[in-house]
Amino acid sequence: MFNFETMDAIFNIKRFINLEKRNIVADRMQYLYLIAASVAIYIISTVLFVATDSNSLGDLIPILYMFVIIFAPCLLGKNISKNNSIFDFMLPASTFEKFLSLFLKYAFLIPFLCISILFILSGISSILPIEALNAHAKDLDLGSEISWYRIHKVLVVQSIFFLGYFYFRRYAFAKVCLALILFSLVLAIVFGSVVALYGPEHGMLKYKFSLGVSDKWDIMSGVVLPIGMWVISFFKLRETEI
Repeated sequence: MFNFETMDAIFNIKRFINLEKRNIVADRMQYLYLIAASVAIYIISTVLFVATDSNSLGDLIPILYMFVIIFAPCLLGKNISKNNSIFDFMLPASTFEKFLSLFLKYAFLIPFLCISILFILSGISSILPIEALNAHAKDLDLGSEISWYRIHKVLVVQSIFFLGYFYFRRYAFAKVCLALILFSLVLAIVFGSVVALYGPEHGMLKYKFSLGVSDKWDIMSGVVLPIGMWVISFFKLRETEI
């Protein structure tokens, strides 16, 4: 039988809205820094384009924004521990509401903020009566650089750093990067061993194997991996609060 009291203890819309208001105010400087950095990167790119007639930095702008979105949980999030987060634990909100607030911040609010700023600045440059600015905005070609497919891939990688934010109390960014490097090395060794084991005379078998692994990896990396990272992050947060 459905229990409204239990549901209310897990999630209450009014309580969550109050939590979001509190968190947005508390993190306002982070958002201002993101806005300032985004505008500065675009201005530098524009100046270099006008001065050198080259958009080398412009080609890197979408990549820089992607890095900001991916690394945001580890770089912007404060450490979660019983020693320095007692006030957060005492907030009148459930663990699920606190986790949802963090999830929305990193998976939706920050990406939306970065992408919106980029499109706004590009749009302003394209309508100003200055040919160099128009050419710079056109050369960026944001429509092809930023797509839902790429945003999804960015959020998949971000989910790993999101988990690292909850698990590593200090130097989370460095530790997650190191873990990814070690994992890549182990994966390369495993696949290299499989290829060496079958040998060149089993080319068709290797092709079928790699094709099957590729299909399964697309499903795992695109769906299972991020959902798994988010679920584990939630339980880690709950464990920390207990």
